Amino acid sequence: MLALDTPSLGLPGSTLPALAAFTINRHTIGYARMTVTAQQS
Repeated sequence: MLALDTPSLGLPGSTLPALAAFTINRHTIGYARMTVTAQQS
């Protein structure tokens, strides 16, 4: 898992769930694209 240090980013705690979901979603999409690309080559 990714460890996010909220105070060091200067973000209020309420943005952490949205930021975490956004980050995880981006990583999931990126991983899926890498997997598909690897299977095609």
